[in-house]
Parts: sequence; C-alpha cells; structure tokens
Amino acid sequence: MSCAVLLLGGCGGFFDKTSDDSGGGGDTGSGTGNYLYVGNAGSKTVSGYQISTSGSLTAITGTPVSITDGTNQFAPTALAVTRSNKYLYVGTAQGVFGFQIGTKGALSKIANGVVLQSIAVASLETSPDGKWLIVLGKDAATLQSTILTAFTIASDGTIGPNDSTIFISSTSTPHEVHIAPNASYIYATVGTDGTLICKFNTTAGKFVDQPFQFNPVSGATSDNSLAITPDGSKLYLARSGADPGLTLYTIGTDGRLTSGAKYTTGDTPFSVVMDNAGKYIYVANNGDNSISGYVVGAGGALTAAPSSPYSAANGITALGAESKGNWIVGVASKGTPNISLYGFDSANAGRIYTVASASAGTTPGALALTH
Repeated sequence: MSCAVLLLGGCGGFFDKTSDDSGGGGDTGSGTGNYLYVGNAGSKTVSGYQISTSGSLTAITGTPVSITDGTNQFAPTALAVTRSNKYLYVGTAQGVFGFQIGTKGALSKIANGVVLQSIAVASLETSPDGKWLIVLGKDAATLQSTILTAFTIASDGTIGPNDSTIFISSTSTPHEVHIAPNASYIYATVGTDGTLICKFNTTAGKFVDQPFQFNPVSGATSDNSLAITPDGSKLYLARSGADPGLTLYTIGTDGRLTSGAKYTTGDTPFSVVMDNAGKYIYVANNGDNSISGYVVGAGGALTAAPSSPYSAANGITALGAESKGNWIVGVASKGTPNISLYGFDSANAGRIYTVASASAGTTPGALALTH
C-alpha cells in the first residue's frame, strides 16, 4: 500500500515528466467493417472475427496471428483499436506491438513486428482524436513502478515517447485505463491502490499537474474495471474482495468522483461495459461465471435487467460493446467455446442472450472492437 501512504503525504509517490512538445502524427486513416480482435495469452496469438449484421462470427483470414518479434513469442495482455480503425495495438509483458488493419480486417505487422515500445502492459486506450495511445502498465525491467504514459501515434502506426509519463510507487496490479469522452481526464484502476485520476491535455498529449487518487476502500478490496457514460457525467466502478460490487460515481468539473449508490453483482466483478447508447450496464463476474445486467435510469441509477444475472462461459474475463450497438461480446479464459456474442431482447429492456459463439486460441483474456 505504498502508493496510498505517499498520496496521503501529498502525492510524493508521483513523478510527472512533461515538456511542451506536442509531437505525434495522429491516426488519420479510415476503416470499414465491424471486427473483433481477441488476445490469447495461452497460445500467444490474436484471433480476429467479423461480426455480421445478423449476429454471426466469421474468422478473419490470416488470423490468428502470432505475437512475435521473429525470435520470441509473447502473450497478449491488452488490445486497442484506433478510433479510425486503422491500427490495432497489442500489449504484452515485454512491450507494445502494432498491426495495420487491412481489407476485411486482415492484420499486417507494423515495423516488421518489432516491439514498438518497452513496457509491461496491463491496459491500452486510444484518445478520441487518434493522436495518443494511453498505456497503463509496469516498468518492463523491474516491474516495481506502475506507469501511465501517452505515446504519440505516427502516420505509419509506429508509436513514440511523448515525454509525458507518470510513475507511481505501487506494488499492486494495474488493471484498466479509460479516457473520458471529452479527453480531459484519464481514469485507471490499480487494484488495491484504488483508482488514479489524471487531468489530460489531448492537444499536447500531456498529463496536467499531479494526478490524484480515489482512495482504495481497503487493502483487501481491488478496483478492477470502470465504464464512463457517453456524456462523461457518470462513472461505474467494479470492485472485488472485501467490499465487492458496482458503484455509481458522479464526475465533477475537475474530474473528481463523488460516490453514489452501490449495486450488488456476482462473485468477483472483473469487467464492466456500457452499451453505446448508454442505456445498459453489464458486469462480467469472473468468480461465478455470470454477467450482471442493469438498466440505466434517471441520474445514472441502476435497476436489475430482467432475468439478470445471465450465465456466461467459464472464466468470463472481459466484455465489449460492438460499434453498431447491436451486440455485447464476452471473452472467457477457460470457456469452450470461449467467445460469446450476446444480443438484446427487444421485449425485455436490458436482457441479453447468446446469439453466436466461437473458439479462439487458448486462454483468451483481452478483446478490442472496431469503432
């Protein structure tokens, strides 16, 4: 709990390294299609699927692809697609790899498959303007400090240091990073050290001032995952451990969080997703292989969706919302099959049901969808 102690002493555990360079060419391409990419930790590959309008999953030609530098193969830990659907970035314990998304979702290596930047990646996010790849992880050499950094996205898909990195003295496991819809704030769940809140200047790609932390509930409670409403006014945070559940927070004008109602989930809530319209929230419960569903009401208040919770495959780990607003995707690390596509029940608001499934590589744990 070194991070929490340092924060209470005035954020002495943070080092914010910034400059005035804006850098970056930006992700200026345009993409078509509706694709799902899944990172398979066991087989050290990425599988790709096209999602049809009728709800079928078709494997993308040429996938799965190995995550390799030509000598060694690496297990993917996180995936992110740029907002124009031009590039896919794959995080590993050794660093970030990149792929260009081509015709029918096919993947081709950026920079001949070399590691673009060295960092032990926990989570990836791209900025709405397409200029920055936000990376949450650990120092690849020591694994001691949690790192939050913004890399520039060049026109060829390579990424470069932006001289804006936050180092956090922390021994807990970083989980997930998200940027607010207006790109002014970045939120990162860091397990038993709580949630980090960082003001961000997306024009320059810089973290502004010192970050602040939404303090952890306890050393026995882990902040795992979060979802932000499309208007950027509310945030839903999933915790496991001694004080589990899903909590609603209001996002203030300074990005800080004000606590609201808490909602019961299944065992070990691990991933949260909101549908693209902001009408429903779903939580993947890794401990009991279920998905809790909620209908969003006035002020962000939640009510349980009909027939919730829903059965999920063994080891449900990650959820995603498909870009057309028709489907929710789930990835289960121990499932057979391990990819599930869920549709919405038009007669029962918020209820979901399985419409398709597929088997990716072994031990899938991360996913990314085109925008």
